[in-house]
Amino acid sequence: MSSCALFAARWVQSWVQFDTASPAVVMLRNMGEPGSLAVVRSYDELVAALSARRDELQITFLTLDDLSGIQVGYSAKLLSPGRVKKLGCMSLTSLLGALALKLIVVEDPEQLAKVRSRLTRRRRPKRQAEAEPDRGLYVGLSR
Repeated sequence: MSSCALFAARWVQSWVQFDTASPAVVMLRNMGEPGSLAVVRSYDELVAALSARRDELQITFLTLDDLSGIQVGYSAKLLSPGRVKKLGCMSLTSLLGALALKLIVVEDPEQLAKVRSRLTRRRRPKRQAEAEPDRGLYVGLSR
């Protein structure tokens, strides 16, 4: 067992399974730490985790709309079981802030082991423009 798994096992108090129409999301409740950590590997699991966090905070969709700054009724369209809308970059950012969450991307060693033999390396190194982030263009205006 890896050191990360041992650390996680030490802190896990209980596992709570959330049943949704999509694949289940396993929530880990940490001892001594507020909030919870969701293991998310798909869009449906992300939506279920956001919905579970709203339930954990015991807030209504209208309160979530107000906190996140999105239009009235929009969070219900995003998070309710009969979803009408999908999360976009603006709505995801707003909901994460309102629910006091952040996303941390980590490598999945099991999945990497499955796909490693199919990974092919680039033949050419990245171009300089691709390697550095776009810093934009500065335009100075004067009278």
